[in-house]
Amino acid sequence: MFPLFLAARFHLSGVSLGCDDIKFPTQHHPAVPCLKVPHCADGGVKTAPYVLSDGSGPAIQATVAEICYSNTGFTVSYSATDNNVYSKYPNCHDQVWEDDALEFMIYPGLVSADPIGNYTELDISPKSGFWAGAIHNPSGFHPVNTTLLPCNEVTYHATLSATGWAATLHVPFSVINYGGGYLHGRHTPQIWRANFYRTDRSKGSTEQEFSAWSANGADPPNFHIPRYFGILILETAQSKVD
Repeated sequence: MFPLFLAARFHLSGVSLGCDDIKFPTQHHPAVPCLKVPHCADGGVKTAPYVLSDGSGPAIQATVAEICYSNTGFTVSYSATDNNVYSKYPNCHDQVWEDDALEFMIYPGLVSADPIGNYTELDISPKSGFWAGAIHNPSGFHPVNTTLLPCNEVTYHATLSATGWAATLHVPFSVINYGGGYLHGRHTPQIWRANFYRTDRSKGSTEQEFSAWSANGADPPNFHIPRYFGILILETAQSKVD
């Protein structure tokens, strides 16, 4: 199989790609994890357990995300070990990341070493508080503009468990930020850039643990460095969004 250099945004149809086929066109691009994502009819694929977002070691509070896709969007399920679940945020567009929260950032298509300027962020709290926004981040380090997305266009729910908490999101393709617009009505790319993050805070503490699927090494923590987003490859590309 040929190496695919991440230098453009386009749709791949009828081409079977694996993670080994993805090559960045510069040796200075960081290595990032990759997953082949099955159709939801075939189950899902799990990330490796999150590590601390600065890359210094495994997270104390373990987290695994599982993802699959359908003709209409992505389904993401989380399992979060937590010895002190805490959140003050039960509402749409609460600032859920200030306490316990699970975060998903995603961009459709391909880039090289250039910053991913536009992507979607979706965050959920253990109280089913939810935040969704289209992020504009031309520097690749600090967002300069955020457009809130309607919460009712995403299906989301969180529950407590014996070992912590869990959450599920169904994210329609139509709400995903694509170059400053949205993916609705476009062909579905086979390759995506994405990351999964977690913030954890115990009640009464000012300390937070920051963890991620793909660590970016930032200190202090910064989840908005999209060149460290991992790679998602859809196992069978859909020809068009419903």
